[in-house]
Amino acid sequence: MTNTMMNESSVRLLPLEIIAEILSWLPVESILRFSCVCKSWYSLISHSQFINLHLSRSLKLNHGMLIFEQPRYEHGMLYLTPFSGDAISSYPLRIPLPFREDRVRMCHCDGLVFFTAAWANVCVLWNPLLRKQKSLTLPRFEGPGFPGSVILVDFGFGVDMVSGDHKIVRLVLYAEWYKGDYLKHNFWTSEVKVYSFCTNSWRRVPDLPFNDLKLCTPSIHVNGALHWLVCDRDSSESIRFVVAFDLANEEFHNLLVPSNLEHGSLSSLAVLDGCLCLCLNDNAKARQEVWLMKEYGVHDSWCRLLVFENCELPCRPLVLSKTNAKVLVEQDSKKLFWYDYINEEIEKVMISDMPFAFQTTVSAGSLLLHDGDAVKAAQL
Repeated sequence: MTNTMMNESSVRLLPLEIIAEILSWLPVESILRFSCVCKSWYSLISHSQFINLHLSRSLKLNHGMLIFEQPRYEHGMLYLTPFSGDAISSYPLRIPLPFREDRVRMCHCDGLVFFTAAWANVCVLWNPLLRKQKSLTLPRFEGPGFPGSVILVDFGFGVDMVSGDHKIVRLVLYAEWYKGDYLKHNFWTSEVKVYSFCTNSWRRVPDLPFNDLKLCTPSIHVNGALHWLVCDRDSSESIRFVVAFDLANEEFHNLLVPSNLEHGSLSSLAVLDGCLCLCLNDNAKARQEVWLMKEYGVHDSWCRLLVFENCELPCRPLVLSKTNAKVLVEQDSKKLFWYDYINEEIEKVMISDMPFAFQTTVSAGSLLLHDGDAVKAAQL
């Protein structure tokens, strides 16, 4: 009893600044346990200043969690696997989704997961480690009212790097009539709306700066902006450029793709070490390439990072190892492997009880939504 009382007294004598400094380097699971030590620690950990400090350090450290999403969500399950440096846990944590809905759109940022469906009237922001969520009502569509006019609904979720405000973007494309035949439409109109967590409101922003091309990939968040790959309207293999929506000034701008890309390749976007990546899948040549933009917005900084010969299955980079000598790669939404740059060797990653097919996202653990609602069974 005496030792216990002495330990508690010693803890109380430590300045809160030192306690915050120590706790801010710990993973979320440990911090949650320490929040039960006493009321002052709980108040400290719940404060927005500490939450932001912990997030900044989680993003700097090479540890976090791999989030495995099933392409279909009948089972209502998300798989989380902690990793640190090169070490990946072989036993994923299975967490029920806050709702069950097929064809769910998921986005990730700062340890938060955004869920919705194209035709839903609500969306959910979820912290899987805290089991906390926040539900939001989506705004109505304002475009043409004739049946079948909506040809695309996509969402993006990210952070304004200037203000620190987290924002949701909904982008809708409406078909324009062409001689009374919807199937022959040549142009479309767009509608872009942004939700700000600071103002707790939706507002409409300027539309896309073009209306004769199409977005051929889901949004990717990097460098405080959302990015879509833009292709010709009739072909997803004719890459034009990357369109980016800056979450700070809420304006669109274009990024040029590498000049010497080969035509006939299916493409997707990815993020590696905070850099925008372009993944090329050339089935005809059984070749996979990953291009990386070293300096954001600088066209000449594109470089060919990875090349996989005699490989017909699409590859997507996820995260670098602690020494930057290896990169974790997802292949065909079914396999994970470490690729060694120097020795050009592949090391398979085995994780138990994984679904047959999955999509992988790398995320830092965070305390955001600490004041959110406890997760309850819900459905869009």
